[in-house]
Amino acid sequence: MKLRRLGPRAIVLCAIALACCAVFGAASPSAVGATQTITLSADNLAPGAGDTVTLTATVTNSDGTTPSGTVKFFDGTVQMGDPVTLVPVPGSASQAVALFSTSFVAGPHSLTASYRNKSFITTTTPPLVLNVGHVATHPTTITLTSDPTVVVPGEPVTLTATVAAGGGAPVPTGLVSFDDNGVPFFPVSGGVLDASGHATLTVSGFGSGAHVIHASYPGDGIDSASAAVLNVTVPEQPQAVDTTVDVSVDPSYIHEGDAVTIVAHVQQVGAAISPPAGSLVSFYANDVPLDPANAPLDANGNATIVVSGGWQTGSDYKITATYVGDASFKTSSGDGFVSVLPPDAPLTVPTQLAYAGDTSGVYGTTAHLSGVLTTSAGPVANEPVVFTLGAQTCTGITDSTGLAACTVIVGQTPGNYTVDAAFAGDGLLLSTDITHAFAIGRQTTTLTYTGATSADYGDSATLSATLRDGPGAGLVGKSVTLALGSQTCPATTGPGGIASCTIAHVTQTPGSYTLTVSFAGDTVYFPSSASPTFQVRKESTTATVTAIGAVAAGSVQLRGTLLEDGLPLGGATVTLSLGSFSCPATTNAAGVASCSLSTTTLGPATVGISYAGDANYLGSSASISGGALVFAFASGGGSFVIGDGNSATGTAVTFWGAQWAKLNKVSGGAAPEAFKGFAAQAATACGTTWSTGPGNSASPPAGNLPAYMAVLATSAVGKSGSAISGSTVHIVVVKTDGGYKNDPGHAGTGTVVATVC
Repeated sequence: MKLRRLGPRAIVLCAIALACCAVFGAASPSAVGATQTITLSADNLAPGAGDTVTLTATVTNSDGTTPSGTVKFFDGTVQMGDPVTLVPVPGSASQAVALFSTSFVAGPHSLTASYRNKSFITTTTPPLVLNVGHVATHPTTITLTSDPTVVVPGEPVTLTATVAAGGGAPVPTGLVSFDDNGVPFFPVSGGVLDASGHATLTVSGFGSGAHVIHASYPGDGIDSASAAVLNVTVPEQPQAVDTTVDVSVDPSYIHEGDAVTIVAHVQQVGAAISPPAGSLVSFYANDVPLDPANAPLDANGNATIVVSGGWQTGSDYKITATYVGDASFKTSSGDGFVSVLPPDAPLTVPTQLAYAGDTSGVYGTTAHLSGVLTTSAGPVANEPVVFTLGAQTCTGITDSTGLAACTVIVGQTPGNYTVDAAFAGDGLLLSTDITHAFAIGRQTTTLTYTGATSADYGDSATLSATLRDGPGAGLVGKSVTLALGSQTCPATTGPGGIASCTIAHVTQTPGSYTLTVSFAGDTVYFPSSASPTFQVRKESTTATVTAIGAVAAGSVQLRGTLLEDGLPLGGATVTLSLGSFSCPATTNAAGVASCSLSTTTLGPATVGISYAGDANYLGSSASISGGALVFAFASGGGSFVIGDGNSATGTAVTFWGAQWAKLNKVSGGAAPEAFKGFAAQAATACGTTWSTGPGNSASPPAGNLPAYMAVLATSAVGKSGSAISGSTVHIVVVKTDGGYKNDPGHAGTGTVVATVC
């Protein structure tokens, strides 16, 4: 079993060819770099007796891994309470904290915190002195500055906090902590106040954007706490592009004294373009410069150094290569590793992989792939294992049990596959791989209808449905069929899995239907369907009828129109009516229907139309009260006459009698006294002339007159000898009164109720 890359520690390696286990010691102080630091702080450095004080121990790993384990807290040489488990710091991959709260009796207390890593190396903080029961009497102020004041991305910046005590008190002592937007600087986040009250911290550089720098002085039991804020805005370099540094270390497992070749390859992110040859790359081992410490890039973007000494048996080193950047290329860093083995340890060890993950999955769902990496000595930790399923890959890092695990969202077409787990080796450990059968099944689907559930016959209907996969995501680009009876409209799903289509004219007989909504499935997805109910209603109609006004008794022509949604409805049978008389008619392509009927009933009449409806259309009707006025001419072939000055509707008139010439106004001059109001020979059209004889010689009808009678309106009456004639400028309808007889002494009277022409 091999413990790897956790910083300076003891490594236990049971080699296959050896019968014993070699135990490596921790790196001495002269080794390159340190693997972890631990700091101790208190939220109150001058508490009262019995006050609760919270101590914070912060452990930082310089190799980028997260510290784990426990921290012990001591008051002098006495351990306080049980060990406290480290908790990772949010947003930091290399820091963890342990918090311990307690109270103290009055007096000074020298506090420390101790951390023992997995390699059994113990690190203890310097003493932190609490003056319990002592009140801080000196107020302090703190100012914060940066050098340079104009910060350039990636360039080092020195932060200086100056703490001063009021009232001429001595310069405060202690530690000032710095952070950027609440995140402590790494790997060092504080500085000790010097004799002038200055604490400095040099950071490697800031990224572009806004930075809120805090400097906090916790006080020292005599001087009170204070804090300051410095706002730093770092502009983006407009021409600079992001870069990456890939570091290769060959070999990565060595014996003490072996030479190691380190190559850093620098290029632009997303492009195979490297900074100009001669640009410098700096090399570090555990954050300490190597020898040689710098190398220029060659024409291929590679900077190479060879380190022959300085490695220490039993140590692991994180190799960092930093490209310093320029106006065109931004600063970036990359890491590699080298481990120094004891002289008798082999440089190659066989490995084995056992597959332990899923052996089947459903398209579109998560598959958990895992395997266990071991040697004959036991599990292998902190090594990458690559899993390949069809065209998909993911990488897992082995844990302390040798288990490496990762997940993929299965995107292969359903079928039979193999999953391959491969460990590429790392110089000490030989590569190995293993394959295992893996079956991928189709994903389930659900189809939900979301469209219209009813429509009128002949109208349009928009049908829609949403297609989702098993986890509930909408499927795009899938064919869905939606059908209403014999009418089908295909659709393709769009964003959100929504498919929609429109039936322009619903032609199904009104009634209740079951919609057919279906997805046929494909090589990836199972089919699905829905069967909602859809109601087809009868279409409403609108019938209108035309008023015909004054019309002579006998054959009368009626006319009406039938529409649906404003469009003509042809071929429909309607009934047109005039009073109590009716006739059937069929609408033409324009929705118009007409028919003739014979009527003898005189007077105002209602004109109507009615449509009974059919299997597809609702019935409708309309009528116009007084839409027709049926009249008749006097019997015998002649016509009564009035003056055109009396022809207005509503005028009481005398159309026969001895006083006709006096009672009728004729615009063309006075009428002869001999004319009594009846034209023996007269046409039934306006614009014609008529003639008659004087007095009773005209032979007016002897019997009862029509209740509504056509009467001629004249503008001129002349007499030549015994012959009398006149013009016809209007024909009006007169509602006749009783009392008429065919002698001039029994006048014919009535009221004008309509104009025919």
